[in-house]
Amino acid sequence: MIKLKRLLLIHWQAYDFQLVEFEDITLITGQTGVGKSTIIDALNIVLLGEKQKHIFNKAANENSNRTLESYLYGKLGDDGGDGFFYLREENFTSYLVAEFENEETSEYFCCGFVADCNSDHSPPNLQWLTMKSRLPADYFLNQEEGIPYSISELSYQNNLKTESEKITLIVTDKDYRKKIAGLFGQIRDDYRRLLKQSVSFTPVKDIEMFLTDFVSETESPVNVEEMQKSIRRYNDLEQESDRINKKVAKLEIIKNEIQVLERRKIIELRQDYFIEKAKLELFQEQERNYHIEVENHKKEITENTHNISDASKRIAILTTKKEDLRDKRDSLVVLKDKVYLNSQIKSVKEQFQTIQDQTKRGQDTIHLMKRFINELNKLPIEISSIMGLIQTVEKYEKEQTLISKFTEVNDLMGQIVKKLDKYKDSISEQEIFVKSTLSSLSIEKEKLKQGIKMVPEQFRVFKEELQIYLRNYDKNAKVEYLSDVIDFKKGEENWQKAVEAYLGWQRYYLVIDPKFYNKALQYYQSVQKKREVHGIGLINLVKLQKKHFSAEQNSLAHKLMVRDHLVKAYINFLLGRVIACDDIMSLTKYQTSITTEGFLYKGFVTRKLQFKNLTMSVGSAAIEKQLLDAQEKFNERQEELCVLQKKIAILGELTDYQKKDMYSCEIVAEYADNQKFNQKANELDHLKNQLSNLDDSELVEIDGKIKYLDKEINDLSVVIKTMTEKSNERQTKIEQVNQELIPQCFEQIIKQEDIFQTKFEMCQQLSGFEEAYRVAINKLDNLVYQSFIINYENNQKQTQASISELEETIRELMNDYNQTFTENLPINIRQSNMYLEEYEKFMKSDLPKFELDIKDAKEKAIYEFRYEFLGKLKSNIENLYRQVDEINDALKNRKFGEDTYRFKITAASGYKEYHDMIMDEMLMDQGEWNLLSAAFESKYAQQIELLFTILSGNDLDEGKSKENRIQTFSDYKTYLAFDMLVKKGDSTQRLSKTYTQKSGGETQIPLYISLLAAFSQVYRVNNTLRNNTMRLIMMDEAFNKIDGEKIKQCIQMIRSFGLQAIFSTPPEKIAEIMEEADKALVVFRQQNQATLREFSSLDELIGEPYEV
Repeated sequence: MIKLKRLLLIHWQAYDFQLVEFEDITLITGQTGVGKSTIIDALNIVLLGEKQKHIFNKAANENSNRTLESYLYGKLGDDGGDGFFYLREENFTSYLVAEFENEETSEYFCCGFVADCNSDHSPPNLQWLTMKSRLPADYFLNQEEGIPYSISELSYQNNLKTESEKITLIVTDKDYRKKIAGLFGQIRDDYRRLLKQSVSFTPVKDIEMFLTDFVSETESPVNVEEMQKSIRRYNDLEQESDRINKKVAKLEIIKNEIQVLERRKIIELRQDYFIEKAKLELFQEQERNYHIEVENHKKEITENTHNISDASKRIAILTTKKEDLRDKRDSLVVLKDKVYLNSQIKSVKEQFQTIQDQTKRGQDTIHLMKRFINELNKLPIEISSIMGLIQTVEKYEKEQTLISKFTEVNDLMGQIVKKLDKYKDSISEQEIFVKSTLSSLSIEKEKLKQGIKMVPEQFRVFKEELQIYLRNYDKNAKVEYLSDVIDFKKGEENWQKAVEAYLGWQRYYLVIDPKFYNKALQYYQSVQKKREVHGIGLINLVKLQKKHFSAEQNSLAHKLMVRDHLVKAYINFLLGRVIACDDIMSLTKYQTSITTEGFLYKGFVTRKLQFKNLTMSVGSAAIEKQLLDAQEKFNERQEELCVLQKKIAILGELTDYQKKDMYSCEIVAEYADNQKFNQKANELDHLKNQLSNLDDSELVEIDGKIKYLDKEINDLSVVIKTMTEKSNERQTKIEQVNQELIPQCFEQIIKQEDIFQTKFEMCQQLSGFEEAYRVAINKLDNLVYQSFIINYENNQKQTQASISELEETIRELMNDYNQTFTENLPINIRQSNMYLEEYEKFMKSDLPKFELDIKDAKEKAIYEFRYEFLGKLKSNIENLYRQVDEINDALKNRKFGEDTYRFKITAASGYKEYHDMIMDEMLMDQGEWNLLSAAFESKYAQQIELLFTILSGNDLDEGKSKENRIQTFSDYKTYLAFDMLVKKGDSTQRLSKTYTQKSGGETQIPLYISLLAAFSQVYRVNNTLRNNTMRLIMMDEAFNKIDGEKIKQCIQMIRSFGLQAIFSTPPEKIAEIMEEADKALVVFRQQNQATLREFSSLDELIGEPYEV
């Protein structure tokens, strides 16, 4: 057995120099914070070969932030700024060295570290050390100066020592751990993990965690990364193969569509051949037709020339006959008389028309005058200023008198119209005023309907502005009219007119909260600077608070209802002495009195208050009464407006009359009586009679013959002109055809031949197209090239449309292909061969290659799945079974009181089928995996497939859930269920089911004992060979939930396991531990220095003046 004997602490936290001696069971105690855990942490560093902060002081404080530097420099706390206070501010050297004895060989060795520390508290220069002897007699101290050797000094001293005394300095943690593992008896590296866990041992309720973290040694961690790569490689290849197959499917559709497109293009080319060929033959046919047309025109010109000659001869004969007839006609006497009479009739007709027009104008003027005189009789009687004029005009009512006196009547009419114009203007102004009043009343009605009471504008504006002003001081400030805060009592409404007439403008006095009265006065005064405001009253409710005004029982004040007591006081003041009387004769009985009719007696005078135009403002019914009043006024004004508009309509017709000028008066006087009109009509009739009495029969006969000859000559002239024009047209057409159309047609033929040659010279289907063309032409009964061309052009358009649709479909397929597979092939019909090449490449090269790659990848994935996953899971599970069996063997014959303990591991619920697969004997065959054997694969096909899916990460989205699931199925613990069986007599209980029913100590003890068993396995205590090992176990804050008697039993159990134990515990547990301990060490602390003293008994410890 290798036993810890001593520990040297130099410059370690509060210990400047301390030598600690240990026995089989050593107790370290002291008050909290004195430095117990400091010693445990020092041993942790030495035994584990680690400097990380996570190994320090976890039992005392789970969130401890102790570090190696804080222990070395003696960190105390912050200095109030960015720094800290330290015990050691100068350069110094620290030592932590443990001394061990190999009891089997009686040899000693030491291990630990030396650290040179700097005054700036920078990371120290630390080197591990080992020795093959006991601690040196000088304890690494310079005897002259009494200070520790620095590393360089230690190296120098080392050169002076014997080989057995020499110190070995080690730089790296790894080399030191390897060295001490050999010194400690070549124990498994698990001791380091167990020591860490035991120091801060907090028994957990999770037996799985206890076994796997505290006990189990997992030598075959399952690394799924490479296997995942292979599985993913296989899946990727499968997916890529599937992707290529999908590509091929889409490319095949594109290929088929391209083939259809090519066939359509051949059809379109054949249709184009038919069209171009028909156009060429059409131009050739046109050329032939033009030559035929020229010959026909020439024939027509020759025929027209002969006909024109015959017609000209006939015109010459007829012209001679007509001249003879004219000479005979001119010799007749009656011709002269007829010419004279026609001339006279024409002149008289012109004079008659002028007289007729003037007569109509004069008579129209007389009729207008008579109508105006009749309209005057409709005028209202109130126009007295023109009634005398109207009576004068009525004397000339007869038409003959009116014509003879027209100038005089015209002057009278002018005077009447002027006066009517002025009267009309007056009526129009009244109309405007009434309309304006109606508009105001309409607005007033709308406001009243909205609940807005009508008050004089000056009062309304002042009230609103004052309220805004006061709300600058208090947002709840309110200004009200007196009329709004008072109302008539029920049954007293008949007094409303009398009260409102008596109050007058006082109804609109303003009621203000007393606290705002002075501010309101200031505002009233300030307003005068902008404009004069008068007649508005501010009621001083401040004064009324100090006054008490009562009202006579029969006064007007009792007719009103007032809620506010201050306003009530004001109403009493205002109306409390005004007595309400039933009749006028009772008024003089009182100093001031009033009746409902508005008769007021005051100051020895009785007078009537004005009710007309009085606006009701007091009380809740005021708005309703104002609305009724406004409606009544509105109706009156409407009636008034109708009367005015009727007058305006009558006056409008009269004022249209305009006084006639002097010329119009002369026309009336000269023509209106019809005398001149009748005279000229008689004269015209006389001339017409003379003309009708002439004998002109011979003249008429001669004129008829001349007229007939003129007609025949004219007809022949027309024929000559028509034929001449036709001949000219035909000659022009001949020239156009010869000079323009035939050359143009020839050019078109040449051009079309070139087009045809260019399009179809290299056409492989030319002979087939020509044969099909002739068949199509011959089928037609009546060949019309233009119809043939149009027909095939329409067919070609349909073909081209179908080609466009097909090309668009192909482009969409190309685009879909590129987007689906993130390709960058051109979306261009002209480059469609690239898609065909891609298709051929996949079919002939890529797909066969992928099939081989998939096969290889699958074999590799399955191989790694066998060896790297299932194999290691099986190995870890079997290893855990073995280790637990070993612990169970260690626990088998050990009782704690009446209890014995045994761990039990079974297949986890929900994962049993996987556990059975992993542990199945068929998995092994002559030392090789037999996963693909037919029986095994058939039996566990579903589990194998699911594990493949999980490990490849394809069953879940990216993220924690995916990684957690992979980690779960890669952890051998997933497939196991853990428990501890506690046997007492014939009764056996599962610890997992009794945690909640037992005390903390009862649940800790089984795991304490199991931890001891685990240590005994790691230290090989029960081995018959190679059992000369370190046996140390350390517990900080030990037995914190176990009572006294069971603590003793635990310590006895430690002895029975052959372990050396160091306990750090608070004072309340020392009574039980000291009875079983071989050595008791107590830590004392004065200020910043800690010391350690040994006590042999509890009595000696209690008698110590420094009370623990």
